[in-house]
Amino acid sequence: MDRPFANVRRSLDDQARPFDEFQKVLSCLEPEEREVVRTEFTKADWVGSASDYYASIDPKATDLELKTQLHKLINPHTVLDYDTVWTAFAVVDTHLPTYPCDKNTSMIPDIYSSYCWKPDHSSSTGAECGNYKKEGDCYNREHIWPKSWFGGFDAGKNCQTDLFELWPSDGYVNGLRGDLPFGVVDRNAITYKSTNGCLIGSCKTDGYTGKCFEADDSMKGDFARSYFYIATAYMDVWSCCETPATSKSDILPWQEKLLRTWHANDPVDDNERAQDADNGLDYMELLHDENFEVNDTRIAMIGNVDSGKSTLIGVLTSASLDDGRGSARATILKHRHEQDNGRTSAVTVEIMGYKGKEQVMPTARHHAQRWAEIMEKSDHTTTLIDLCGHEKYLKTTLFGLTGLVPDYCLLVVGSNMGVSMMTREHISIACALNIPILVAVTKVDICPPNILKTTRTALAKTLRANGKMPFPVKDEAAVQTAVDSIVADRITPVFTISSVTGQGMDLLRAFVNQVRRSPHRYLANGEQDRDPDVTYERMPTIHFPIDGVYEVKGVGLVVGGTLLRGKIVPNQVLYLGPDRVGAFIQVQVKSIECRRQPMTEVKTGQAATFAIRTINRKIVLKKASFRKGMVLVDGLVVPSPSRVGAEVIVPPKAVREFEASVIILHHSTTIAPGYQPVIHCGVLRQAAEMVELLGRESLRTGERAIVKFRFVYFAEYVLPGTTFIFREGRCKGIGKITRTYPLAISSDKISGVRKPLLLLKLEVATPDGGKQEQLVELDNAELTNLLKTLRQAQKVVHA
Repeated sequence: MDRPFANVRRSLDDQARPFDEFQKVLSCLEPEEREVVRTEFTKADWVGSASDYYASIDPKATDLELKTQLHKLINPHTVLDYDTVWTAFAVVDTHLPTYPCDKNTSMIPDIYSSYCWKPDHSSSTGAECGNYKKEGDCYNREHIWPKSWFGGFDAGKNCQTDLFELWPSDGYVNGLRGDLPFGVVDRNAITYKSTNGCLIGSCKTDGYTGKCFEADDSMKGDFARSYFYIATAYMDVWSCCETPATSKSDILPWQEKLLRTWHANDPVDDNERAQDADNGLDYMELLHDENFEVNDTRIAMIGNVDSGKSTLIGVLTSASLDDGRGSARATILKHRHEQDNGRTSAVTVEIMGYKGKEQVMPTARHHAQRWAEIMEKSDHTTTLIDLCGHEKYLKTTLFGLTGLVPDYCLLVVGSNMGVSMMTREHISIACALNIPILVAVTKVDICPPNILKTTRTALAKTLRANGKMPFPVKDEAAVQTAVDSIVADRITPVFTISSVTGQGMDLLRAFVNQVRRSPHRYLANGEQDRDPDVTYERMPTIHFPIDGVYEVKGVGLVVGGTLLRGKIVPNQVLYLGPDRVGAFIQVQVKSIECRRQPMTEVKTGQAATFAIRTINRKIVLKKASFRKGMVLVDGLVVPSPSRVGAEVIVPPKAVREFEASVIILHHSTTIAPGYQPVIHCGVLRQAAEMVELLGRESLRTGERAIVKFRFVYFAEYVLPGTTFIFREGRCKGIGKITRTYPLAISSDKISGVRKPLLLLKLEVATPDGGKQEQLVELDNAELTNLLKTLRQAQKVVHA
């Protein structure tokens, strides 16, 4: 691919642009066409005619130079989550002037069939896939550049949810296409023809003779322009893969030649122009959810020990600077030993409040009163989470990054210390968890210029090695660019500051004030599949992992955490668990506090504490009965097995085994079945054994596989689609849960009425001659009968 096209399908990162200029600028395909552009367009023509959008593009640029300029112009861009694509389809694809759906502009036309779909996703030609057996059963989100070509859904670097890449397509035809490249099918070797004329069969395109997929004539140009856009927008972003049609983000010559022909034979039409128009679509509105907390941004402080994380929090949350001897951190560190050595060993949380552009500075002396004053006077807040920098507290840092769900990580690097091993470790962990990073290079007041330059060079090299683009922030304009771009996680803002002299602090404060959170890290949009490779089963509507337990005098037991799904109000009944035997009990939420203020409800993304009590008064909750990994969730509503049309609530079930898609980030040798790393998944931390590597015998650094895990000690509550980190010493990897295997014990039998005294693990024969593990619970009476039976059997044996 030597020069790019751009698809005129509505992009998330652009507002509506004048189409004529857009098309003329990006059609520099042949020398004679380039000459037309040079004569018809000057730099002045570009300025103003497209709201300065193309002002940075040199109209004389060609080949790789033009492609590079367009790549920079496109990026970074706003990204929608996978669920919101359904909503975007209902707007972008229902405003076409020449319509295939009998002129019914409320329907979504299919790209691979003659069917049209209802935007409300109802049944009868409106179902999201789903199961399908034939054309017309349902539609899904087709990645026209197959996602396996860039390494899978999680490796797309935002391409996997880009509307240039995703199109509404019949599920059946999409399944038949798979990852076949586009081509011209031999009319004597057709294996399938869809209702709108798409063909599958042997390819007769010059340069390729394998099996291919040929689109309908009316869509060939659209797909060609999409491919050229993708190759430009994601240039040099992917590290994978070599395919029959592409090499990473580059289109191979035979495929490019074909797509150029498709573009020429199917030029831009009125439908594409309408898709490029704004259509009244507000993409930020698509991201908005009234049940999602948008007025608080959570930033986790990471970096090596002694880099100045706690001091920076002290300066940001107060009106004064540090004295160079640790005065700013005195109010942040909680424990005596932390005050003595200046090193954080536990997670500490502080808040900043803003009223418009002004930071709210509390005047009260007591800590709780200061928080109350901030909450009362602020219209939005920022939560700063102070994490540990020392290597021996790495598990505490991991807990903060996975369990406290930060929206961003602020990496603090001491300019006089350089980029240490733990700095690199923290960067790799944040990148593995897909948490956007900003950087503060501190202590520049005491750092010699040559050392500062060396630190900046090493930092930039480390960030680029982890797929991050450093972006120095030196003025207010750069602050606004950083705020607009960091959500897409395509750049990493770098601030140069001093907590003693105040250098650069105004820019950092301005950034913290303006940056907002994104709902992408929260499962707030219902039960739609975020990843097609994940089996989503028994998904709760409420999910509240517990990260802290307290006993408050006069109140009772209080649990704290972050609500990841749903909404919770006082007097709501939820399930608490799993305990050490995998059981759940019913509890009632008596009262709610958020940032030490009483609340009437908690939204998704909000951190809160709940005073709870058990429904069954015979069960007494104590702080000692809690362990890491426990959650508050609601039950699953299912049809009643005994009454037609009725529904019952089924208690949640714990999970002992699960499958996950993993990648090994670092291991000195090989990993084989039996390997037992420690799993860090949200608030839980437990060793798990790799029971089976599906389709492989071993794994090395950089390799991917589907792995079956089994928790070593207790069953846990984990959800499909959850990302986790596993580590053992310096060896680490990352995975996403693709399938869970709930315990076969009856939680409703355990919770509320009685608890089992014994759990027996039995091997039960299956109809196919195999064996299956099953847990059997025994209460006091059943245990007595079992012992009696065993004694009688023993007497028979002796006789």
